[in-house]
Amino acid sequence: MNYSEAKIEHIDKKIVNILNKFATKEEIIYKKNHKGKKESRIYGLSKGIFFFGDTGIGKTFALHAIKHRLQDFGISVNLEKWVEMLLEFKDRMDYLRDSLNAICDKEVLMIDDLGTEKQTEWSQEILFIIIDRIVSKNKTLFISTNLSLEEFQQKYGDRIFSRVMGVCEPYEMKGEDRRLA
Repeated sequence: MNYSEAKIEHIDKKIVNILNKFATKEEIIYKKNHKGKKESRIYGLSKGIFFFGDTGIGKTFALHAIKHRLQDFGISVNLEKWVEMLLEFKDRMDYLRDSLNAICDKEVLMIDDLGTEKQTEWSQEILFIIIDRIVSKNKTLFISTNLSLEEFQQKYGDRIFSRVMGVCEPYEMKGEDRRLA
C-alpha cells in the first residue's frame, strides 16, 4: 500500500486513541458513514505526536494516514521530508523568511525523517526557528525519526527537545521493516 492510500483505519488503534485524546474543538463526534459504520472525526489537535522507532515500521505511513484524515475535515496540513526542506531553504536563501512562513502557516506541520540530515549549526538553527514558530503560533506538530528519545535529545540539545516534547506526545513504534516483508 502506498502513502496516497494511507487511511487512519490502517494504523495502530493506540495512535488513533492518542489523536482522540488531544482532539480539541468538539472532542470526538461519531457519525455513521455511508456503510453504516461509526467514524471518529478530529476537529483540531492540542498536541501532535513524535513518532520514533526503527526503519520501515510505518512512521511515515502513519503521518500520511493522519494527514489524509485531517485534510478530509478541512484542516490544513503540511507534510515535509526534513532533508528536502533543508535543501529547499538553502536554494532559497534570499527568500528564507518567506519559505519559513510558508512552511509554518498551516494548522499542522509534519516533519518526516528528522535526524537523517548532516547536522550543521545552520540546520540546527533552522529546526529551532521552525519549532519555535509552531509553539508560538499554537500550531500542531508531528515528527517522525529513527532516533530514540535519548539520541534525539543528544543530537538536537535540551532547548529543541524540551519544545518538541511540550507540543508532541512521544510514541515509539516497534515491529519489522514492512518494506522487506
